[in-house]
Parts: sequence; structure tokens; C-alpha cells
Amino acid sequence: MPPCLAHYGEPPLFKTHSSLHTSLLLLALSLGLCLVGCGSSNDDDDDSSDDDDDSSSDDDDATDDDDDSAPAFGGGLNGTVTRTGPTVTGQDGIGGLVITVLGQNPKSGPPGKPFADSLTPDADFSANGATVAYSVTGIPPRPEPYFITAWLDDDNSGTNSGPNSNDIVGTPVEITIDQPEDQTLNLELAGPLN
Repeated sequence: MPPCLAHYGEPPLFKTHSSLHTSLLLLALSLGLCLVGCGSSNDDDDDSSDDDDDSSSDDDDATDDDDDSAPAFGGGLNGTVTRTGPTVTGQDGIGGLVITVLGQNPKSGPPGKPFADSLTPDADFSANGATVAYSVTGIPPRPEPYFITAWLDDDNSGTNSGPNSNDIVGTPVEITIDQPEDQTLNLELAGPLN
């Protein structure tokens, strides 16, 4: 018998199958607490409005569009990359286009880990003057300039280790992104990595 009922005498519930009833009672209490504590994370509880619904037929935020998603962190760069120089002999000018946002000019020392980057697979720069669009998002605003690099993995050796002598590269371009807004920046691929 539970200690709290000892001075009242054992109730009929506990006289028969006391351990079974106690187990069932504890199980029922546990499930009840779990259901209360693990309820929906929706703050509207019994509110039948669709304010938290991100379906395409509602607009619950202060903007004029119907996009209820959270804005991307930081700013973005959009633009084009144009091939203005030669490819490496034996390469076709088609591969992964990599745009990298660096904290320092890679021409003046190790650039460190990129702040943001993008990869456009199978970008076709086979013709001189070919242009391919790019977009990089999530660039943290800061007062110091960034250095934007573009290169084509022309030999398809992979983009993890950076460009090699079979790839087409551009000159790093300096830009300041001090607001979480998109900016336009057009880049060039000037020729093989020297």
C-alpha cells in the first residue's frame, strides 16, 4: 500500500491486483503528462485561423509578397560571369563554375575559409565571350571589403581544393557588403591559372 494511504486503510482498488493497478495508474499518468508536455508546438492551440500556414494562398507578414519564409542570412551577390580569355589546350571550357567570397585577396596570401560560395555545375564557357549567371547568398555584412573570385573547374578534378593549372580563373574583385541586401557584380574568367 502506498505510504500516503497507510493510515486510512487500504482502499478496495489496492486489495486486489495492487501491483497491476498501480502500474496501470502510473502508465496512464505518464501518458497523460507526455501528451500535455509533448503537444503541438503551434502557439495557436485551439485557434482555427490559418495565420501560421505558409501555403501559397495567404500572406501573413508585412511585405507585399506572399513569401512567408524567413529571409536569408546576410546579403547576396547576383550577376554574370563572362569568359574573356583562352581555355587550357585540351580542355573543353565546360565544368563547375565556382564563385567564392573571401575575407582577403588570395593574391596577397592564404585567403582562409570562404564566407560564402556557390557552384553552378556544367557551366558552358566553351565559346570565348560565353556568359553564365550566378548567385551567392548568405554573405554576412561587415565593414571590411570582401574579395570575390570566379573559376571554372574545366578539367572536372573537383572543386574542394581550389583551381589548378587546367582551370580558367578570374581576377579577384573587391566589394563591400555592409548591408544584408543583394548586390549585382559581373565577373570575368580571364584565362588559365598561372
